[in-house]
Amino acid sequence: MQKIHLSSRRGVLGSSVGLFIFFSVISSGIFASSPALAIQRGEEVKVVFCNDGDTCGVLRTTGEQIKVRLGGIDAPERGQDFYMESKRYLEGLIKNRFVKLECNGFSGTRAACIVFLDGRNINAEMVIAGYAWDYPTHSRRRYGQMQQDAENDVRGLWSGENIMSPFCFRFNQGFAAKECAENPRYQL
Repeated sequence: MQKIHLSSRRGVLGSSVGLFIFFSVISSGIFASSPALAIQRGEEVKVVFCNDGDTCGVLRTTGEQIKVRLGGIDAPERGQDFYMESKRYLEGLIKNRFVKLECNGFSGTRAACIVFLDGRNINAEMVIAGYAWDYPTHSRRRYGQMQQDAENDVRGLWSGENIMSPFCFRFNQGFAAKECAENPRYQL
């Protein structure tokens, strides 16, 4: 029989309580209703609106409407240069069309997905056209070379004068202030 020392009892109790809470949450169904867990790989949905260049509302065949974040990319925010151009470009590609989703998590309350139209990766298309940035923290630099090519060819937002990453636009104060002050194109 293993002896539990008084100093380690707290850790054992903490682990037990933590596991209890974890399994209570799982069994309560909180996560069962989350859209990304319910979306099947390759599920076809209709895009009904776009908030900006990386978030759209989609309609499932069940009639449920959910928001989808184009995972791994980051597009200009409302109030930022090229916001409207990015939004319109994405709408031109997929609004009122049926697309397939490959979701792999969440971004806030939105399902984070790669969006495909006729086999084309729309996330990549946004970066190639210069209307979105690679978001390395979430893409593992999947779109990095595409962004570099768009920047070199001065496509889309790269033709602007005061280019600031959406990341710096959102977080130019607080934890990223130093990085964004030194390089407004900084993207975590």
